[in-house]
Amino acid sequence: MKVRRILSLFVLGLRRIVARPGSAGVVVLGSAGAVAVLCFFMAVSDGLHSAMLAAGRDDRALVLRRGSDSELNSLMTLQVRDLLVSEQGTAGGAEQWFSRELVRVINLPDTDSGKIVAYPIRGVGDQFQQVRPEVRIVEGRMFNPGNHEFIVGQGIVRAMPALRVGEELPIKGVRWRIVGIFSSGGSTHDSEIFADRETLRSFYQATHISSVTVRVESPAALTALQQRIEADRQHRLQVISEADYYNALATRSSAPLKVVTALVGTLMAIAAVFAAMNAIHVSVSSRSRELKTLSAIGFDSNSIVMAQLLEAVLLCLVGACLGALLTWSMLGGSSISLVVGAARLNQTSFDLQVTAEAVVYCMLIGVLVGIAAGLPPAIRSVRMSAAAIRHT
Repeated sequence: MKVRRILSLFVLGLRRIVARPGSAGVVVLGSAGAVAVLCFFMAVSDGLHSAMLAAGRDDRALVLRRGSDSELNSLMTLQVRDLLVSEQGTAGGAEQWFSRELVRVINLPDTDSGKIVAYPIRGVGDQFQQVRPEVRIVEGRMFNPGNHEFIVGQGIVRAMPALRVGEELPIKGVRWRIVGIFSSGGSTHDSEIFADRETLRSFYQATHISSVTVRVESPAALTALQQRIEADRQHRLQVISEADYYNALATRSSAPLKVVTALVGTLMAIAAVFAAMNAIHVSVSSRSRELKTLSAIGFDSNSIVMAQLLEAVLLCLVGACLGALLTWSMLGGSSISLVVGAARLNQTSFDLQVTAEAVVYCMLIGVLVGIAAGLPPAIRSVRMSAAAIRHT
């Protein structure tokens, strides 16, 4: 019986909303704006995290200097190959399944903005495609070993459209030619530059390399490789699954974005609560005679409060749906470029992602905003109606 009363009052309130859409519009738009901003920041955070996870594979291992948490601060000699050559532990047991790599940061001139943008450049061997089969040339050709040539990821090209195949870039007095554009399936490798390792070592006058990427055929092979490499006391190296490496890197890199997202979401939710609460107070004040009549004819205060609360939640939920839909329609297929990494040294381009989890979270925020904004005016209206009845 009580549920039926609440529903009848709720339907009456909806008819009032149609008759007076002004206050309802403020509530809906306030909730939609808050959710749209929150969805955008979540799309950035989720997109970055997803792109970094896509760079790591379970069938690859990464050999780093012991104590290093990234390739940029890892140093090792080329002789590390002697530790890796084995018939067990790698997918093939030959050098072609190793990629000894040098990773540095290179500055590229952005002709559109006039700024200098830093991107990672990775020096690889001529067999790196056996180790990274997901990397494919989408325009141009592969670089030739011994030449100052490189291929750039399509994420860099999206961020810097002026870069074209055949263009020559002066870097530290040497002209490097862009000979190809590659795709790695949407991972953060799309924001890297690949060049011949020995040419890059000569360019930087480096006597070392940064890391070795190894194909492994099974978890048991990875464990055997770890035991063999980490038992060597001379080189002091560590072996980590590439998937685990990029998972840790994604966690570190996206953590600041998650903090910003939580802060922005909280501030926008508070702003939406106050905007909706003000609009609902105005609506309640205009319905004071109606609420007084409902109390007089026998509707209890709890039913009136619940009906008004349902109205507020519905309006905020509609706004949240509109905000999420707007964000999804605007960001679909969009990409963004940010400076990320523990040292904030290099630029990373990635696709924005509005996930189902983000939409559900935004819906929950809409419900909570509706409760927080609708409850105080509903209680206040019941008290005012009760006071008015007592004085009549």
